[in-house]
Amino acid sequence: MGLPSINPPIRVLIRTRLAQLQKIDPSFDKADTELIKRLCDRLSITDETKIRHLITRISDDKKLDDKKMDDKKLDDKKLDDEKLDDKKLDDKKLERVDIIFDYGSPTIDCQPQVMIYSITVEGSDLIIKQRFNPNIRKFVNLTVETFESINLENNRCFPIRADIRAETRRQRRAVLPT
Repeated sequence: MGLPSINPPIRVLIRTRLAQLQKIDPSFDKADTELIKRLCDRLSITDETKIRHLITRISDDKKLDDKKMDDKKLDDKKLDDEKLDDKKLDDKKLERVDIIFDYGSPTIDCQPQVMIYSITVEGSDLIIKQRFNPNIRKFVNLTVETFESINLENNRCFPIRADIRAETRRQRRAVLPT
């Protein structure tokens, strides 16, 4: 069964894991763009000029502790199709990636409806699950507002293709003592 097509204007949130994204391309700067393109193909979106990639956010603060490992909390009982053992999981498997893009939204400020898709990668196929959450519209639109505000305060355009938070994250990890 295919995914239902969507009609603009709409904002889309893709939720995945860093390990899943890197199965598409080792560079998440390329992988997120490819993931959006492949989702649009599955949603029968043919006019790429109506797509505006807003945010790719990799959360690096979602660490699980060994005692709190619960399959239900780990994205449909699996991460990267690997079994969980009693040891700590690799951080890449735990890092959640949120990708937000607009389809046919006239402006960033328009506060459109939001659709959520959870995506895993199996070989060359995408396993896409549509999710529902009545509160997600407010959360996603507030996230977009916040990112826009931060970028404008720092004299940066929004949306900006290169997510500066990713670069900041890399720099922060490079300085951490081992």
